[in-house]
Amino acid sequence: MTLARLPVSIEVVEDHTPTQPSGFLRLRRLLVRVHRDGAAASEPHLYDLVERRALDAVVLLLFDCGPDGALRVLVRSNVRPPLALRGEPLRTRLGCPEGALPDAHPTASTWELPAGLIEPHEIAAARASPEDALRTCASREAMEETGHAIEASHWTLLGAGAFLSPGLSAERVYFLAAELPADDPGDAHGDGSPFEHGAETRLVHIDEVLRLARAGVLDDLKTETGVARLRDAWSAGELVPTQRSGSR
Repeated sequence: MTLARLPVSIEVVEDHTPTQPSGFLRLRRLLVRVHRDGAAASEPHLYDLVERRALDAVVLLLFDCGPDGALRVLVRSNVRPPLALRGEPLRTRLGCPEGALPDAHPTASTWELPAGLIEPHEIAAARASPEDALRTCASREAMEETGHAIEASHWTLLGAGAFLSPGLSAERVYFLAAELPADDPGDAHGDGSPFEHGAETRLVHIDEVLRLARAGVLDDLKTETGVARLRDAWSAGELVPTQRSGSR
C-alpha cells in the first residue's frame, strides 16, 4: 500500500503574531484557511506555531563494537528545563491546572543521541549538495558535543528526514551514522551554555538503549527512532566497522 500525500494547502488570512523580545524561539499566531482539492476552503481558524532561525538538525549515531562484537551507540546527557517545568507552577500560569498527566519527570536531565542545528551557512551549501552539507554539519556537531573528530565522508545518512512535532513546529531532523574513531576524544566544548556544561557520554548496547526507551528511562523519541534506524542499517549490512574498539 502506498500512502500518497493529500493535496492540502494553507492560506494565511491574517498575521496576529504578538510583539515579543528576541530569543531562540518565536511564537507565530496566524489566522488561516485550509484548502483541499475538490472542497470548499475552511472557515478561518487561529493557529499557533513555533519558529526559530534554524529549522533543520542532525542527529548523530556514533557506534562501535563492544568486546563481544555487539553494536554499541553513544548517548549524551542533556539538561532539558521544560521537563522540570511540567509540574503545577507552569500549569497554573497557563490557567489550566489539569494540563498534563501527574507524572513529574524525576530531573531536568535526559540521555539522548548527540544532535545539533544546521547553521545558516550550511543551509546555503545544502542547495548545491544536500547530503554533503548534512555530513559537514554532523562532523562539526560531533566535535562540539562529543570531542570526536570524524571526517565528513565517513557519515552514512540513515533514511530521509523526519519532523519532530509537526503540529507545533516545522523542525526536521536527519539521522547520520559513523563509527567512532580509535583515538580518544578531545575537548567537547558544547555551545558554552550552562545547559551543556558537565555533559557526559556513555556507550550503551543498542538493545539496551531500546529497552530503556520503551521502559521510559531514556525518554527522548528522536533517540529511540535513530537507534532503531541504526539497528536496521546494521542488520542490513549497510554499516561495516573498520576497527574493533572493544577497549572503550
